[in-house]
Amino acid sequence: ESKVEVRIRFHQVPGVIPALAGCAPNELVIRVQPNERIYWKITSKVPGLDFNVETRRMDLLYSYKDVHVQSLDGPSIGAKQDLPGAYERLILEVMRGDQTNFVHLDELVASWRIFTPALKALAERKEKPEPYRFGSEGPE
Repeated sequence: ESKVEVRIRFHQVPGVIPALAGCAPNELVIRVQPNERIYWKITSKVPGLDFNVETRRMDLLYSYKDVHVQSLDGPSIGAKQDLPGAYERLILEVMRGDQTNFVHLDELVASWRIFTPALKALAERKEKPEPYRFGSEGPE
């Protein structure tokens, strides 16, 4: 499965509660494509008198958005509409002349002024990126 997402894994705070030592770290996941969503994986205490914890997931889904539809019988709220894909949105913005999601020339020049020396330094070091297994936490 091809997907684009950003995962932010939070460090565990050492020594806070010993029972949490073996728990998975909290994580914020921002999925860009497919199935746009943001979710937060947290380890939390299960309600009750005992101290049991579990990993829970809170989702903010973007697969549909609520739209207001005017029908003959009056307003209807909550009709569903598919969201366009990323490239569909960009092409539509170009056609509408909306430059919100595009970089201004001044920004582009400033970015290259910052990153060109860093890219040249990396090229001179001739280091190759470390490969790692898809879906893993990255290089060992």
